[in-house]
Amino acid sequence: MRLIYIFLFLLFLNKSHSLEISYQGRISKNNDDNVNFTSSSGFFKFAIVDSTGEITFWSNDSSSLNGEEPASYVLVPFPEKNGVFQVALGSSPMTPLNSSVFTNTETYLRIWFSEDSNKFDLLEPDEKITAVAYSFNSKIAETVVDSSLQLNKLSNEFSGMTMVSESPNDQKLRDLGFVRFGKISSQPWINANTNQGPPPLVNHTSINVKNNDDGIQMILWGGSASEGSFTNQGWIYDSVADSWQSTTILDAPIARIEHSAVIHDDKMFIWGGVDSGGQFLNNGGIYNITKDSWTLINPDKRSITKRKNHSASIVGSKMVIWGGSNEFDIISDGAIYDFNTGQWQTLLGYDQQNGRKLHTATVYKNSLVFIFGGQKHGGLVANGIFLNPVTKKWIQLDVSEPGPSPRVGHTSLNADGYIIVWGGKGSDNIALSDGYMLKVAEDTLGSDEVSKVKGKWIRLRASGSPSARYDHTANWTGVEMLIFGGEKNNGVTNSGYAYDLLKDSWRSLTTRGNTIPRTRHTSEWTGNQLIVFGGLTSSNSNLTSKKYRISNTQLLDPQRTWHLYRKL
Repeated sequence: MRLIYIFLFLLFLNKSHSLEISYQGRISKNNDDNVNFTSSSGFFKFAIVDSTGEITFWSNDSSSLNGEEPASYVLVPFPEKNGVFQVALGSSPMTPLNSSVFTNTETYLRIWFSEDSNKFDLLEPDEKITAVAYSFNSKIAETVVDSSLQLNKLSNEFSGMTMVSESPNDQKLRDLGFVRFGKISSQPWINANTNQGPPPLVNHTSINVKNNDDGIQMILWGGSASEGSFTNQGWIYDSVADSWQSTTILDAPIARIEHSAVIHDDKMFIWGGVDSGGQFLNNGGIYNITKDSWTLINPDKRSITKRKNHSASIVGSKMVIWGGSNEFDIISDGAIYDFNTGQWQTLLGYDQQNGRKLHTATVYKNSLVFIFGGQKHGGLVANGIFLNPVTKKWIQLDVSEPGPSPRVGHTSLNADGYIIVWGGKGSDNIALSDGYMLKVAEDTLGSDEVSKVKGKWIRLRASGSPSARYDHTANWTGVEMLIFGGEKNNGVTNSGYAYDLLKDSWRSLTTRGNTIPRTRHTSEWTGNQLIVFGGLTSSNSNLTSKKYRISNTQLLDPQRTWHLYRKL
């Protein structure tokens, strides 16, 4: 059983130098906020550590020295049997908590939990103790710098209600007499384990599949580890265990770059690309994740031609390959592979004169593929078009409002039934900073015979949006779209942004944790973390500076920064 916690804690100063921290929280099961922990009590261990987690300033029994788990536990009751509890840290029978603990620069609360006192789970991450942990007089609240409280600024004369806001200057709360007194900062980026991990890679692929521990397995395959050096090796990263393992190379497809990778059930499908000799490919393989085995795929050349920089999409039991380029031309056709039959069917283009490469393909309602942007003969493409893989018919998009301009290097994703296109590089070779949301008129989809569908492009709010960039990544969390990295007009960036669909608002993601600037990387969403891997970086922000491959994997929990307000 996986356990998570939600907390609020306040610090009270008594007349002596000893303190008690009232820690309040809720335990839930299986990482689901709606499933409460129903036992009458639970077993906890507590420690206050430094920012590295390697120095212990205090623990419930004084046995922890270097951030390790204390020897003894504290039995905490759950009065209502709904997972809600409260405990006073530093109270008997725990070791007293002295105010000198908070003279250290940074302090973090570390917690272990167990259902039965036998095996304790470390609840991650450690939570930074900032101004949130203190109650003090409103007269000095505004003068206190977050995370830099001094003991002489503490007061036990303060009481009242606490409100939480996303805004560091929430005028509505201020008008009601609330005063901002602290914040809960967003978590920093952390480096993943590198043991048995991949080398520096670019032009590789990544997919993800859910594991049994409420996380994902990210599978990297192929790509270029150095100039002229291609690989047919794969690596699997477990987001829960923070560990790597290599995929077998027995019967694996030949080494390649600029190929495609999709996931269907527990199998990864690799197709196309270019080999180390510069030959375009029309073959691939199916990797069985459970069995760690490969089955090679060599389709009839009449079914699908060689190509790179194409798109690959999964709709039901079918994979749709479309577009791209070969040594002769930009391609206007594709093929459909049926996982149930193992057969290929040729897919003709909607316009034989207008093939495209470097476009995006987004699955809509698990029934259609939306092709947008890319490069054709004579320049870049702006129009979008739908494909029905069942009927193999193309469906024109009818919009009255102007949509995204021609672009490559952009991203496109499905966000709760809306298709969002963002960023990229325009016809003038300049990075773009705009995004659009496509709303499809469902009543115009009609039957399988429909040839045209109405839609509306809605421009995303520009205020607070990411800086212009291309070759970035985009992921949908279920609530927000996360934009990260890419190349700007003046070089590679390590900045990230979150777009809230319902609020039509942007917020910036933290760069704390020595975040590496990168472009042409891959990223995956675990359900609670963003994972980024590989790509190219540069030694400085100069656009002309030499870029080099990186192997570093970094993770971010993109939680918001919350600001706390208090009223007498």
